[in-house]
Amino acid sequence: MPTRAAFRSFLSLAETTNRLSTRWPSVVMGVVFASAAHAQWTVINLHPRGATESRAFGLDGLQQVGTVALGGVSHAALWTGSAETWVDLHPPSATSSDAWDVSEGRQVGRARVGGHDKPSIWSGTNASWVNLTPLGSPSGAANAIHQGVVFGFVAIDGWNHAGAWTREASSFGDIHPAPPVILSQGDDLDGETYVGVTFAPADGQNHAALWTGGAASWVDLHPRGALWSWARATDSGQQVGWTHLDGQARASLWTGTAESWIDLSPFWAEESWANDVKGGRQAGSVRFEGTYLACLWSGTAESWEALPLDLPGNWGDAWANAISMDATTISVAGWAHNLDTDRLEAIFWTRPIQPFLIGDVNDDCTVDAVDLSILLGNWGPWNPTSPDTDFTNDGVTDAADLSVMLGAWGGC
Repeated sequence: MPTRAAFRSFLSLAETTNRLSTRWPSVVMGVVFASAAHAQWTVINLHPRGATESRAFGLDGLQQVGTVALGGVSHAALWTGSAETWVDLHPPSATSSDAWDVSEGRQVGRARVGGHDKPSIWSGTNASWVNLTPLGSPSGAANAIHQGVVFGFVAIDGWNHAGAWTREASSFGDIHPAPPVILSQGDDLDGETYVGVTFAPADGQNHAALWTGGAASWVDLHPRGALWSWARATDSGQQVGWTHLDGQARASLWTGTAESWIDLSPFWAEESWANDVKGGRQAGSVRFEGTYLACLWSGTAESWEALPLDLPGNWGDAWANAISMDATTISVAGWAHNLDTDRLEAIFWTRPIQPFLIGDVNDDCTVDAVDLSILLGNWGPWNPTSPDTDFTNDGVTDAADLSVMLGAWGGC
């Protein structure tokens, strides 16, 4: 349900994890928070025993993929819902590897071999690793897979070119736009729709990109007035990513054109990022007073919902990277900062899909005296340290919101 969940700041710890050059943006870690709307969420720590760091980047149904650090070396990782199920996908010949996405039992990512990142695909074991680098290219990455098609980029004549594979390395199809674009990168696909980023010397900035076929189908999604932009994921006609506008990174949603851009950043957020989209829900992170919160949206800034960290111990900031939905369940993969161990650990969230019930503040599928008590305690101007009882979205909890709650009294 739309909520602005409560969170509490206990300490400030800055540590930057920079993945923008390959797949994911920088993240600053370090403030504990608690969510007020998480009655149905199950939170699972995927961190394997003996690892010094782990992160989940993608998921599909019951499988999650990402990276696990062993002895300071990144190993592409596969899980099926728990830390104990971890499978090391790291190829024997690689010096480092990461898995970015998974679909129908196949995993894609990159493996560093011979000093170059190689676009890679696996089928559940490290022995199944296949190098997708086409002839004539030294490097690249496979960032997404959908219905057997792999999407990413390879280096051609010194510049990254977005493209797709349908089988082995030789099947790579280049969809790099015509000049003045000199660089393109593919990040996600849904059928014949592809998204990523392009770069042209004219303004010297990254532009969110959309393709609906070959190179000539390229659409520049860059919003008017933005410094730079990036499209990270697409599903069912929606594209998500972020733009840099008015000095801030802003989680962004498009529906096929630059003019369709929607700012998902809550009005109180310092910055925000949208990393994935599925079934009309968007997953990412927002920052408020230095705190990074893993979250979901449902198409608007007001629909922001924090993801909880109901785990043993003390936890800091969290990041949501991927979302998956079926008929009964919504799942999210990402990571969080374990303050007790001072390391990043892969996290898997899951909950049943339930009907939206306005007024159900504590998310138990019932509007009752508990919700009424919370509303009365929030009476007055809204602030992001309180559960969301501003159902009319006018910035205040008042009689209008009480009327909405009483009108919805009862169960789902």
